[in-house]
Amino acid sequence: GIIEELNDALENYKFYEAADKIYHFIWHEFCDWYIELVKPSLKQGNKTSEAVLVDTLDQILRLLHPFMPFITEEIWHHIPSSEKSLVVTSFPQARKDLKDEEADREMKFLQEGIVGIRTIRAENRIPPKKKIDLCVKVKGERKVGKKAEAEIIRHNKEYIQALANIRQVEILDHFPKQKKFLKGIAGSWEIAIPIEEGVFNLNQEKERLEKELSKIMLEIEKIESRLKNTNFLNRAPKEVVKETKGKLRDLRDKKQSWKKASSIFSP
Repeated sequence: GIIEELNDALENYKFYEAADKIYHFIWHEFCDWYIELVKPSLKQGNKTSEAVLVDTLDQILRLLHPFMPFITEEIWHHIPSSEKSLVVTSFPQARKDLKDEEADREMKFLQEGIVGIRTIRAENRIPPKKKIDLCVKVKGERKVGKKAEAEIIRHNKEYIQALANIRQVEILDHFPKQKKFLKGIAGSWEIAIPIEEGVFNLNQEKERLEKELSKIMLEIEKIESRLKNTNFLNRAPKEVVKETKGKLRDLRDKKQSWKKASSIFSP
């Protein structure tokens, strides 16, 4: 986590790296994601969410204090604290008992999907304020850690709707053939957006899918060539060979998904 990474950088006198890490955490984790995710709870007056948000801000100000002492001190005096000054508070230390790798995996899965949906919206010039319906195709056996993908999406529908401006999220085993969809891959999600007249730029989406498919096929060719190289197979560590074969399987699966997504443009 950020506390462990920051402490490690400071202890090794890597001050630029430390400053860069806290900068990216504040902007890209705390502001872009956490604050947006907690807004619905705050609107409902959830006191627990408020307390966690204040505590998180307190820890961030402590981490940032060595780099911006005066500004952090001023902001810190506007949040509840038993200490008189930020400069005399203890510097945060990582707690391994609070680390939740399962939650990290689930959050990464959700972030990839939401970012992918936003990208598809932007590339097709779907107005940010325009609410759209979303269909997600999942296979029952696919999991993220211990939980099924469908369960994670279903449990976090509210967040997906808020962060991607979705009207309704529907989880399906397959996309209905009688309906016309704009299909795409959002992270590891296979998604479809029901086509509404005047909303999508279909030509642009076709070009995007073809470009991504070409990239995947090129990557597959490179890995296949590497796995045909006897020097690589004989000299590389077994773990590296195994990882390379796994990457090839994943890319082949991805290739099939992208081909299916492109099928909407077939005559």
